[in-house]
Amino acid sequence: IMVVDGGKAVAIDTPAGLIASIGSGQRLRFTPSGPISDELIHDVPGVTGVERRGSQIIVIGSEGILQGVSAVLTSEGILAANLSIEQDTLEDAYFALTNQDNTPEEGDAA
Repeated sequence: IMVVDGGKAVAIDTPAGLIASIGSGQRLRFTPSGPISDELIHDVPGVTGVERRGSQIIVIGSEGILQGVSAVLTSEGILAANLSIEQDTLEDAYFALTNQDNTPEEGDAA
């Protein structure tokens, strides 16, 4: 597959290769039952980023971060409500490679 941006080829690879090239891997989304510092979550092996959107926390990292994040939450006595696990897709790779934002606007259906 060739990814084209502004008439120029920005990447040529297999679907799996394009997805791997963006390097973010996995995202966990959840709403914590209580306060927790981003630093505690960021210290989990494999975690590369922590974002907050309202009361929701989004943890970005390599595959397998669920166990480490769950252990930290458990040690702090925090439950993760509305937990979802997302893997990068070919669409994510396209938006990353073309420097476009693929973040849904607040209120948009997911």
